[in-house]
Amino acid sequence: ELHTSDSELLRSNFHALGRRVIVQAGDGFAGLKAQLPPPPRRALVLIDPSYEDKADYRNVISAVQDALTRFATGVYAVWYPQLSRADSRQLPEKLKRWPAKNWLHVSLTVRAPNDDGFGMHGSGLVVRNPPWTLHTKLHQVMPYLVKVLGQDGGAGGDGVVGRGWRALSGRGPPHAGATACAAGGSGSGGRPAAMPCRARGHRRRRLRP
Repeated sequence: ELHTSDSELLRSNFHALGRRVIVQAGDGFAGLKAQLPPPPRRALVLIDPSYEDKADYRNVISAVQDALTRFATGVYAVWYPQLSRADSRQLPEKLKRWPAKNWLHVSLTVRAPNDDGFGMHGSGLVVRNPPWTLHTKLHQVMPYLVKVLGQDGGAGGDGVVGRGWRALSGRGPPHAGATACAAGGSGSGGRPAAMPCRARGHRRRRLRP
């Protein structure tokens, strides 16, 4: 956690878990290199910067590329906000260029974009080496998330397009508000993850399981 006050808050929240969770105050992009590869050779790397700094978009790409050279079999989950700015729209396409057979992309739009172009109207998650159960779990939970998180009539999705993609449901267009797809076969085992939208201002960079 880059922000000192937030790192102390995280440390307090995870205190009950003891040595199973380590909270470090610092730049997660720089600290990630020292953590890979992990001794058990199994790990989930969650990368979710605030993207308040434009450099975060470039840092995400370079961090993932470097991490894959150190730990190619890890599960990598990259969160991104849905914004009107070009950097946000282009990031998922850049992440899909990963040299991986197994990856998954899911996004959730909760409202129509603001007319002035400011603010977040949804978010997405791109996962490399996803757990093989994640595809089915997302198919089950995404309609519910759309129902409870949708804020107006603009909550909807146009589906997912791209080479090698298939609709998550396999039966027609994705559910309104949620788009998800997968390419390749199943990944490594593990626990499925939910992907709600998040507030701005936090800079949690890395989560070690």
